[in-house]
Amino acid sequence: MSIPNEKILLVDDDPNLLAGLRRQFRGTYRVVTAEGGKQGLVALQEQGPFAVLISDMRMPEMNGIQFLMKAKEVSPDTVRMMLTGNADIDTAMHAVNEGNIFRFLTKPCQRETMEWAIESALKQYRMVVAERQLLEGTLKGSIQVIADVLALVNPSAFSRTARIRQYVTQIVHILELPDTWQYEVAALLSQLGCIAVPPEVLAKATAGQELDEKENQLFQQHPVLGGRLLARIPRLETVAEMITQQMTACPEESETPDALPEEPGKVGALILRAVIDFDTYIARGITSTQAIGYLRKANSQYHPRVLDAMQRLEAVDIVYNLQA
Repeated sequence: MSIPNEKILLVDDDPNLLAGLRRQFRGTYRVVTAEGGKQGLVALQEQGPFAVLISDMRMPEMNGIQFLMKAKEVSPDTVRMMLTGNADIDTAMHAVNEGNIFRFLTKPCQRETMEWAIESALKQYRMVVAERQLLEGTLKGSIQVIADVLALVNPSAFSRTARIRQYVTQIVHILELPDTWQYEVAALLSQLGCIAVPPEVLAKATAGQELDEKENQLFQQHPVLGGRLLARIPRLETVAEMITQQMTACPEESETPDALPEEPGKVGALILRAVIDFDTYIARGITSTQAIGYLRKANSQYHPRVLDAMQRLEAVDIVYNLQA
């Protein structure tokens, strides 16, 4: 029988037990061992990905539940199991609830029982990975189709999203925000709702010209429409929130005004608002320095951290221009 390509991580504070398990599964599985939770986390980060993780419960410094909770953050796709001699019902329930344990095994565990558990875990891992890959492929395809439709229906809106995406990508990098793809997709699709805005109205808005009441009403509705179109696509809920709230001003009252919101949707909306208005100024022939100055004077409508990041973008642009 061929050895599965997926790796299995065994974590226990007993080196003799680990040595025995390595011998037991040699030639059957690709096994990596770690003595204790700290070494286990290092192994996850440096030797992963692992399909299956089996941890002891009672370990010094970091017990099995604590370790598995941290392991979930580091490697969420890894299927987690617990092997322990402490088989009381409270421990089992706590492990399942807090560590999202797939199986709970008791010592001593027969080889047949452990192999059955590992095979079940491998099947679960493969199913999770295949589902994620399918979803990601479908998601990327959906995003590309939407972007292509926007380019055909409203070329001017699409050309603007290219600039917005460049600004947003750099700001997200400067702010060191996680899940950068969400912000990039939100920037790419931020003008999706503009398909319902007449081209002449969109041209006036982009150029910063004053809109009459009816035109302004049409233009103000585009974020809600764009967000509504995306909200039904799996994994784009946060992106839809960013787009829907892109015209929302920065909250005036906050105990820590310089701190960004905890919710990614709100952070993305704040970035979009600042970048889109910045792009409008640039389209009118205003320099980037003047544009950021206008944004800073706008009665706290823009988040200071975002504007600080935009100020650094200006410095980068100057360096690039000088090098050119």
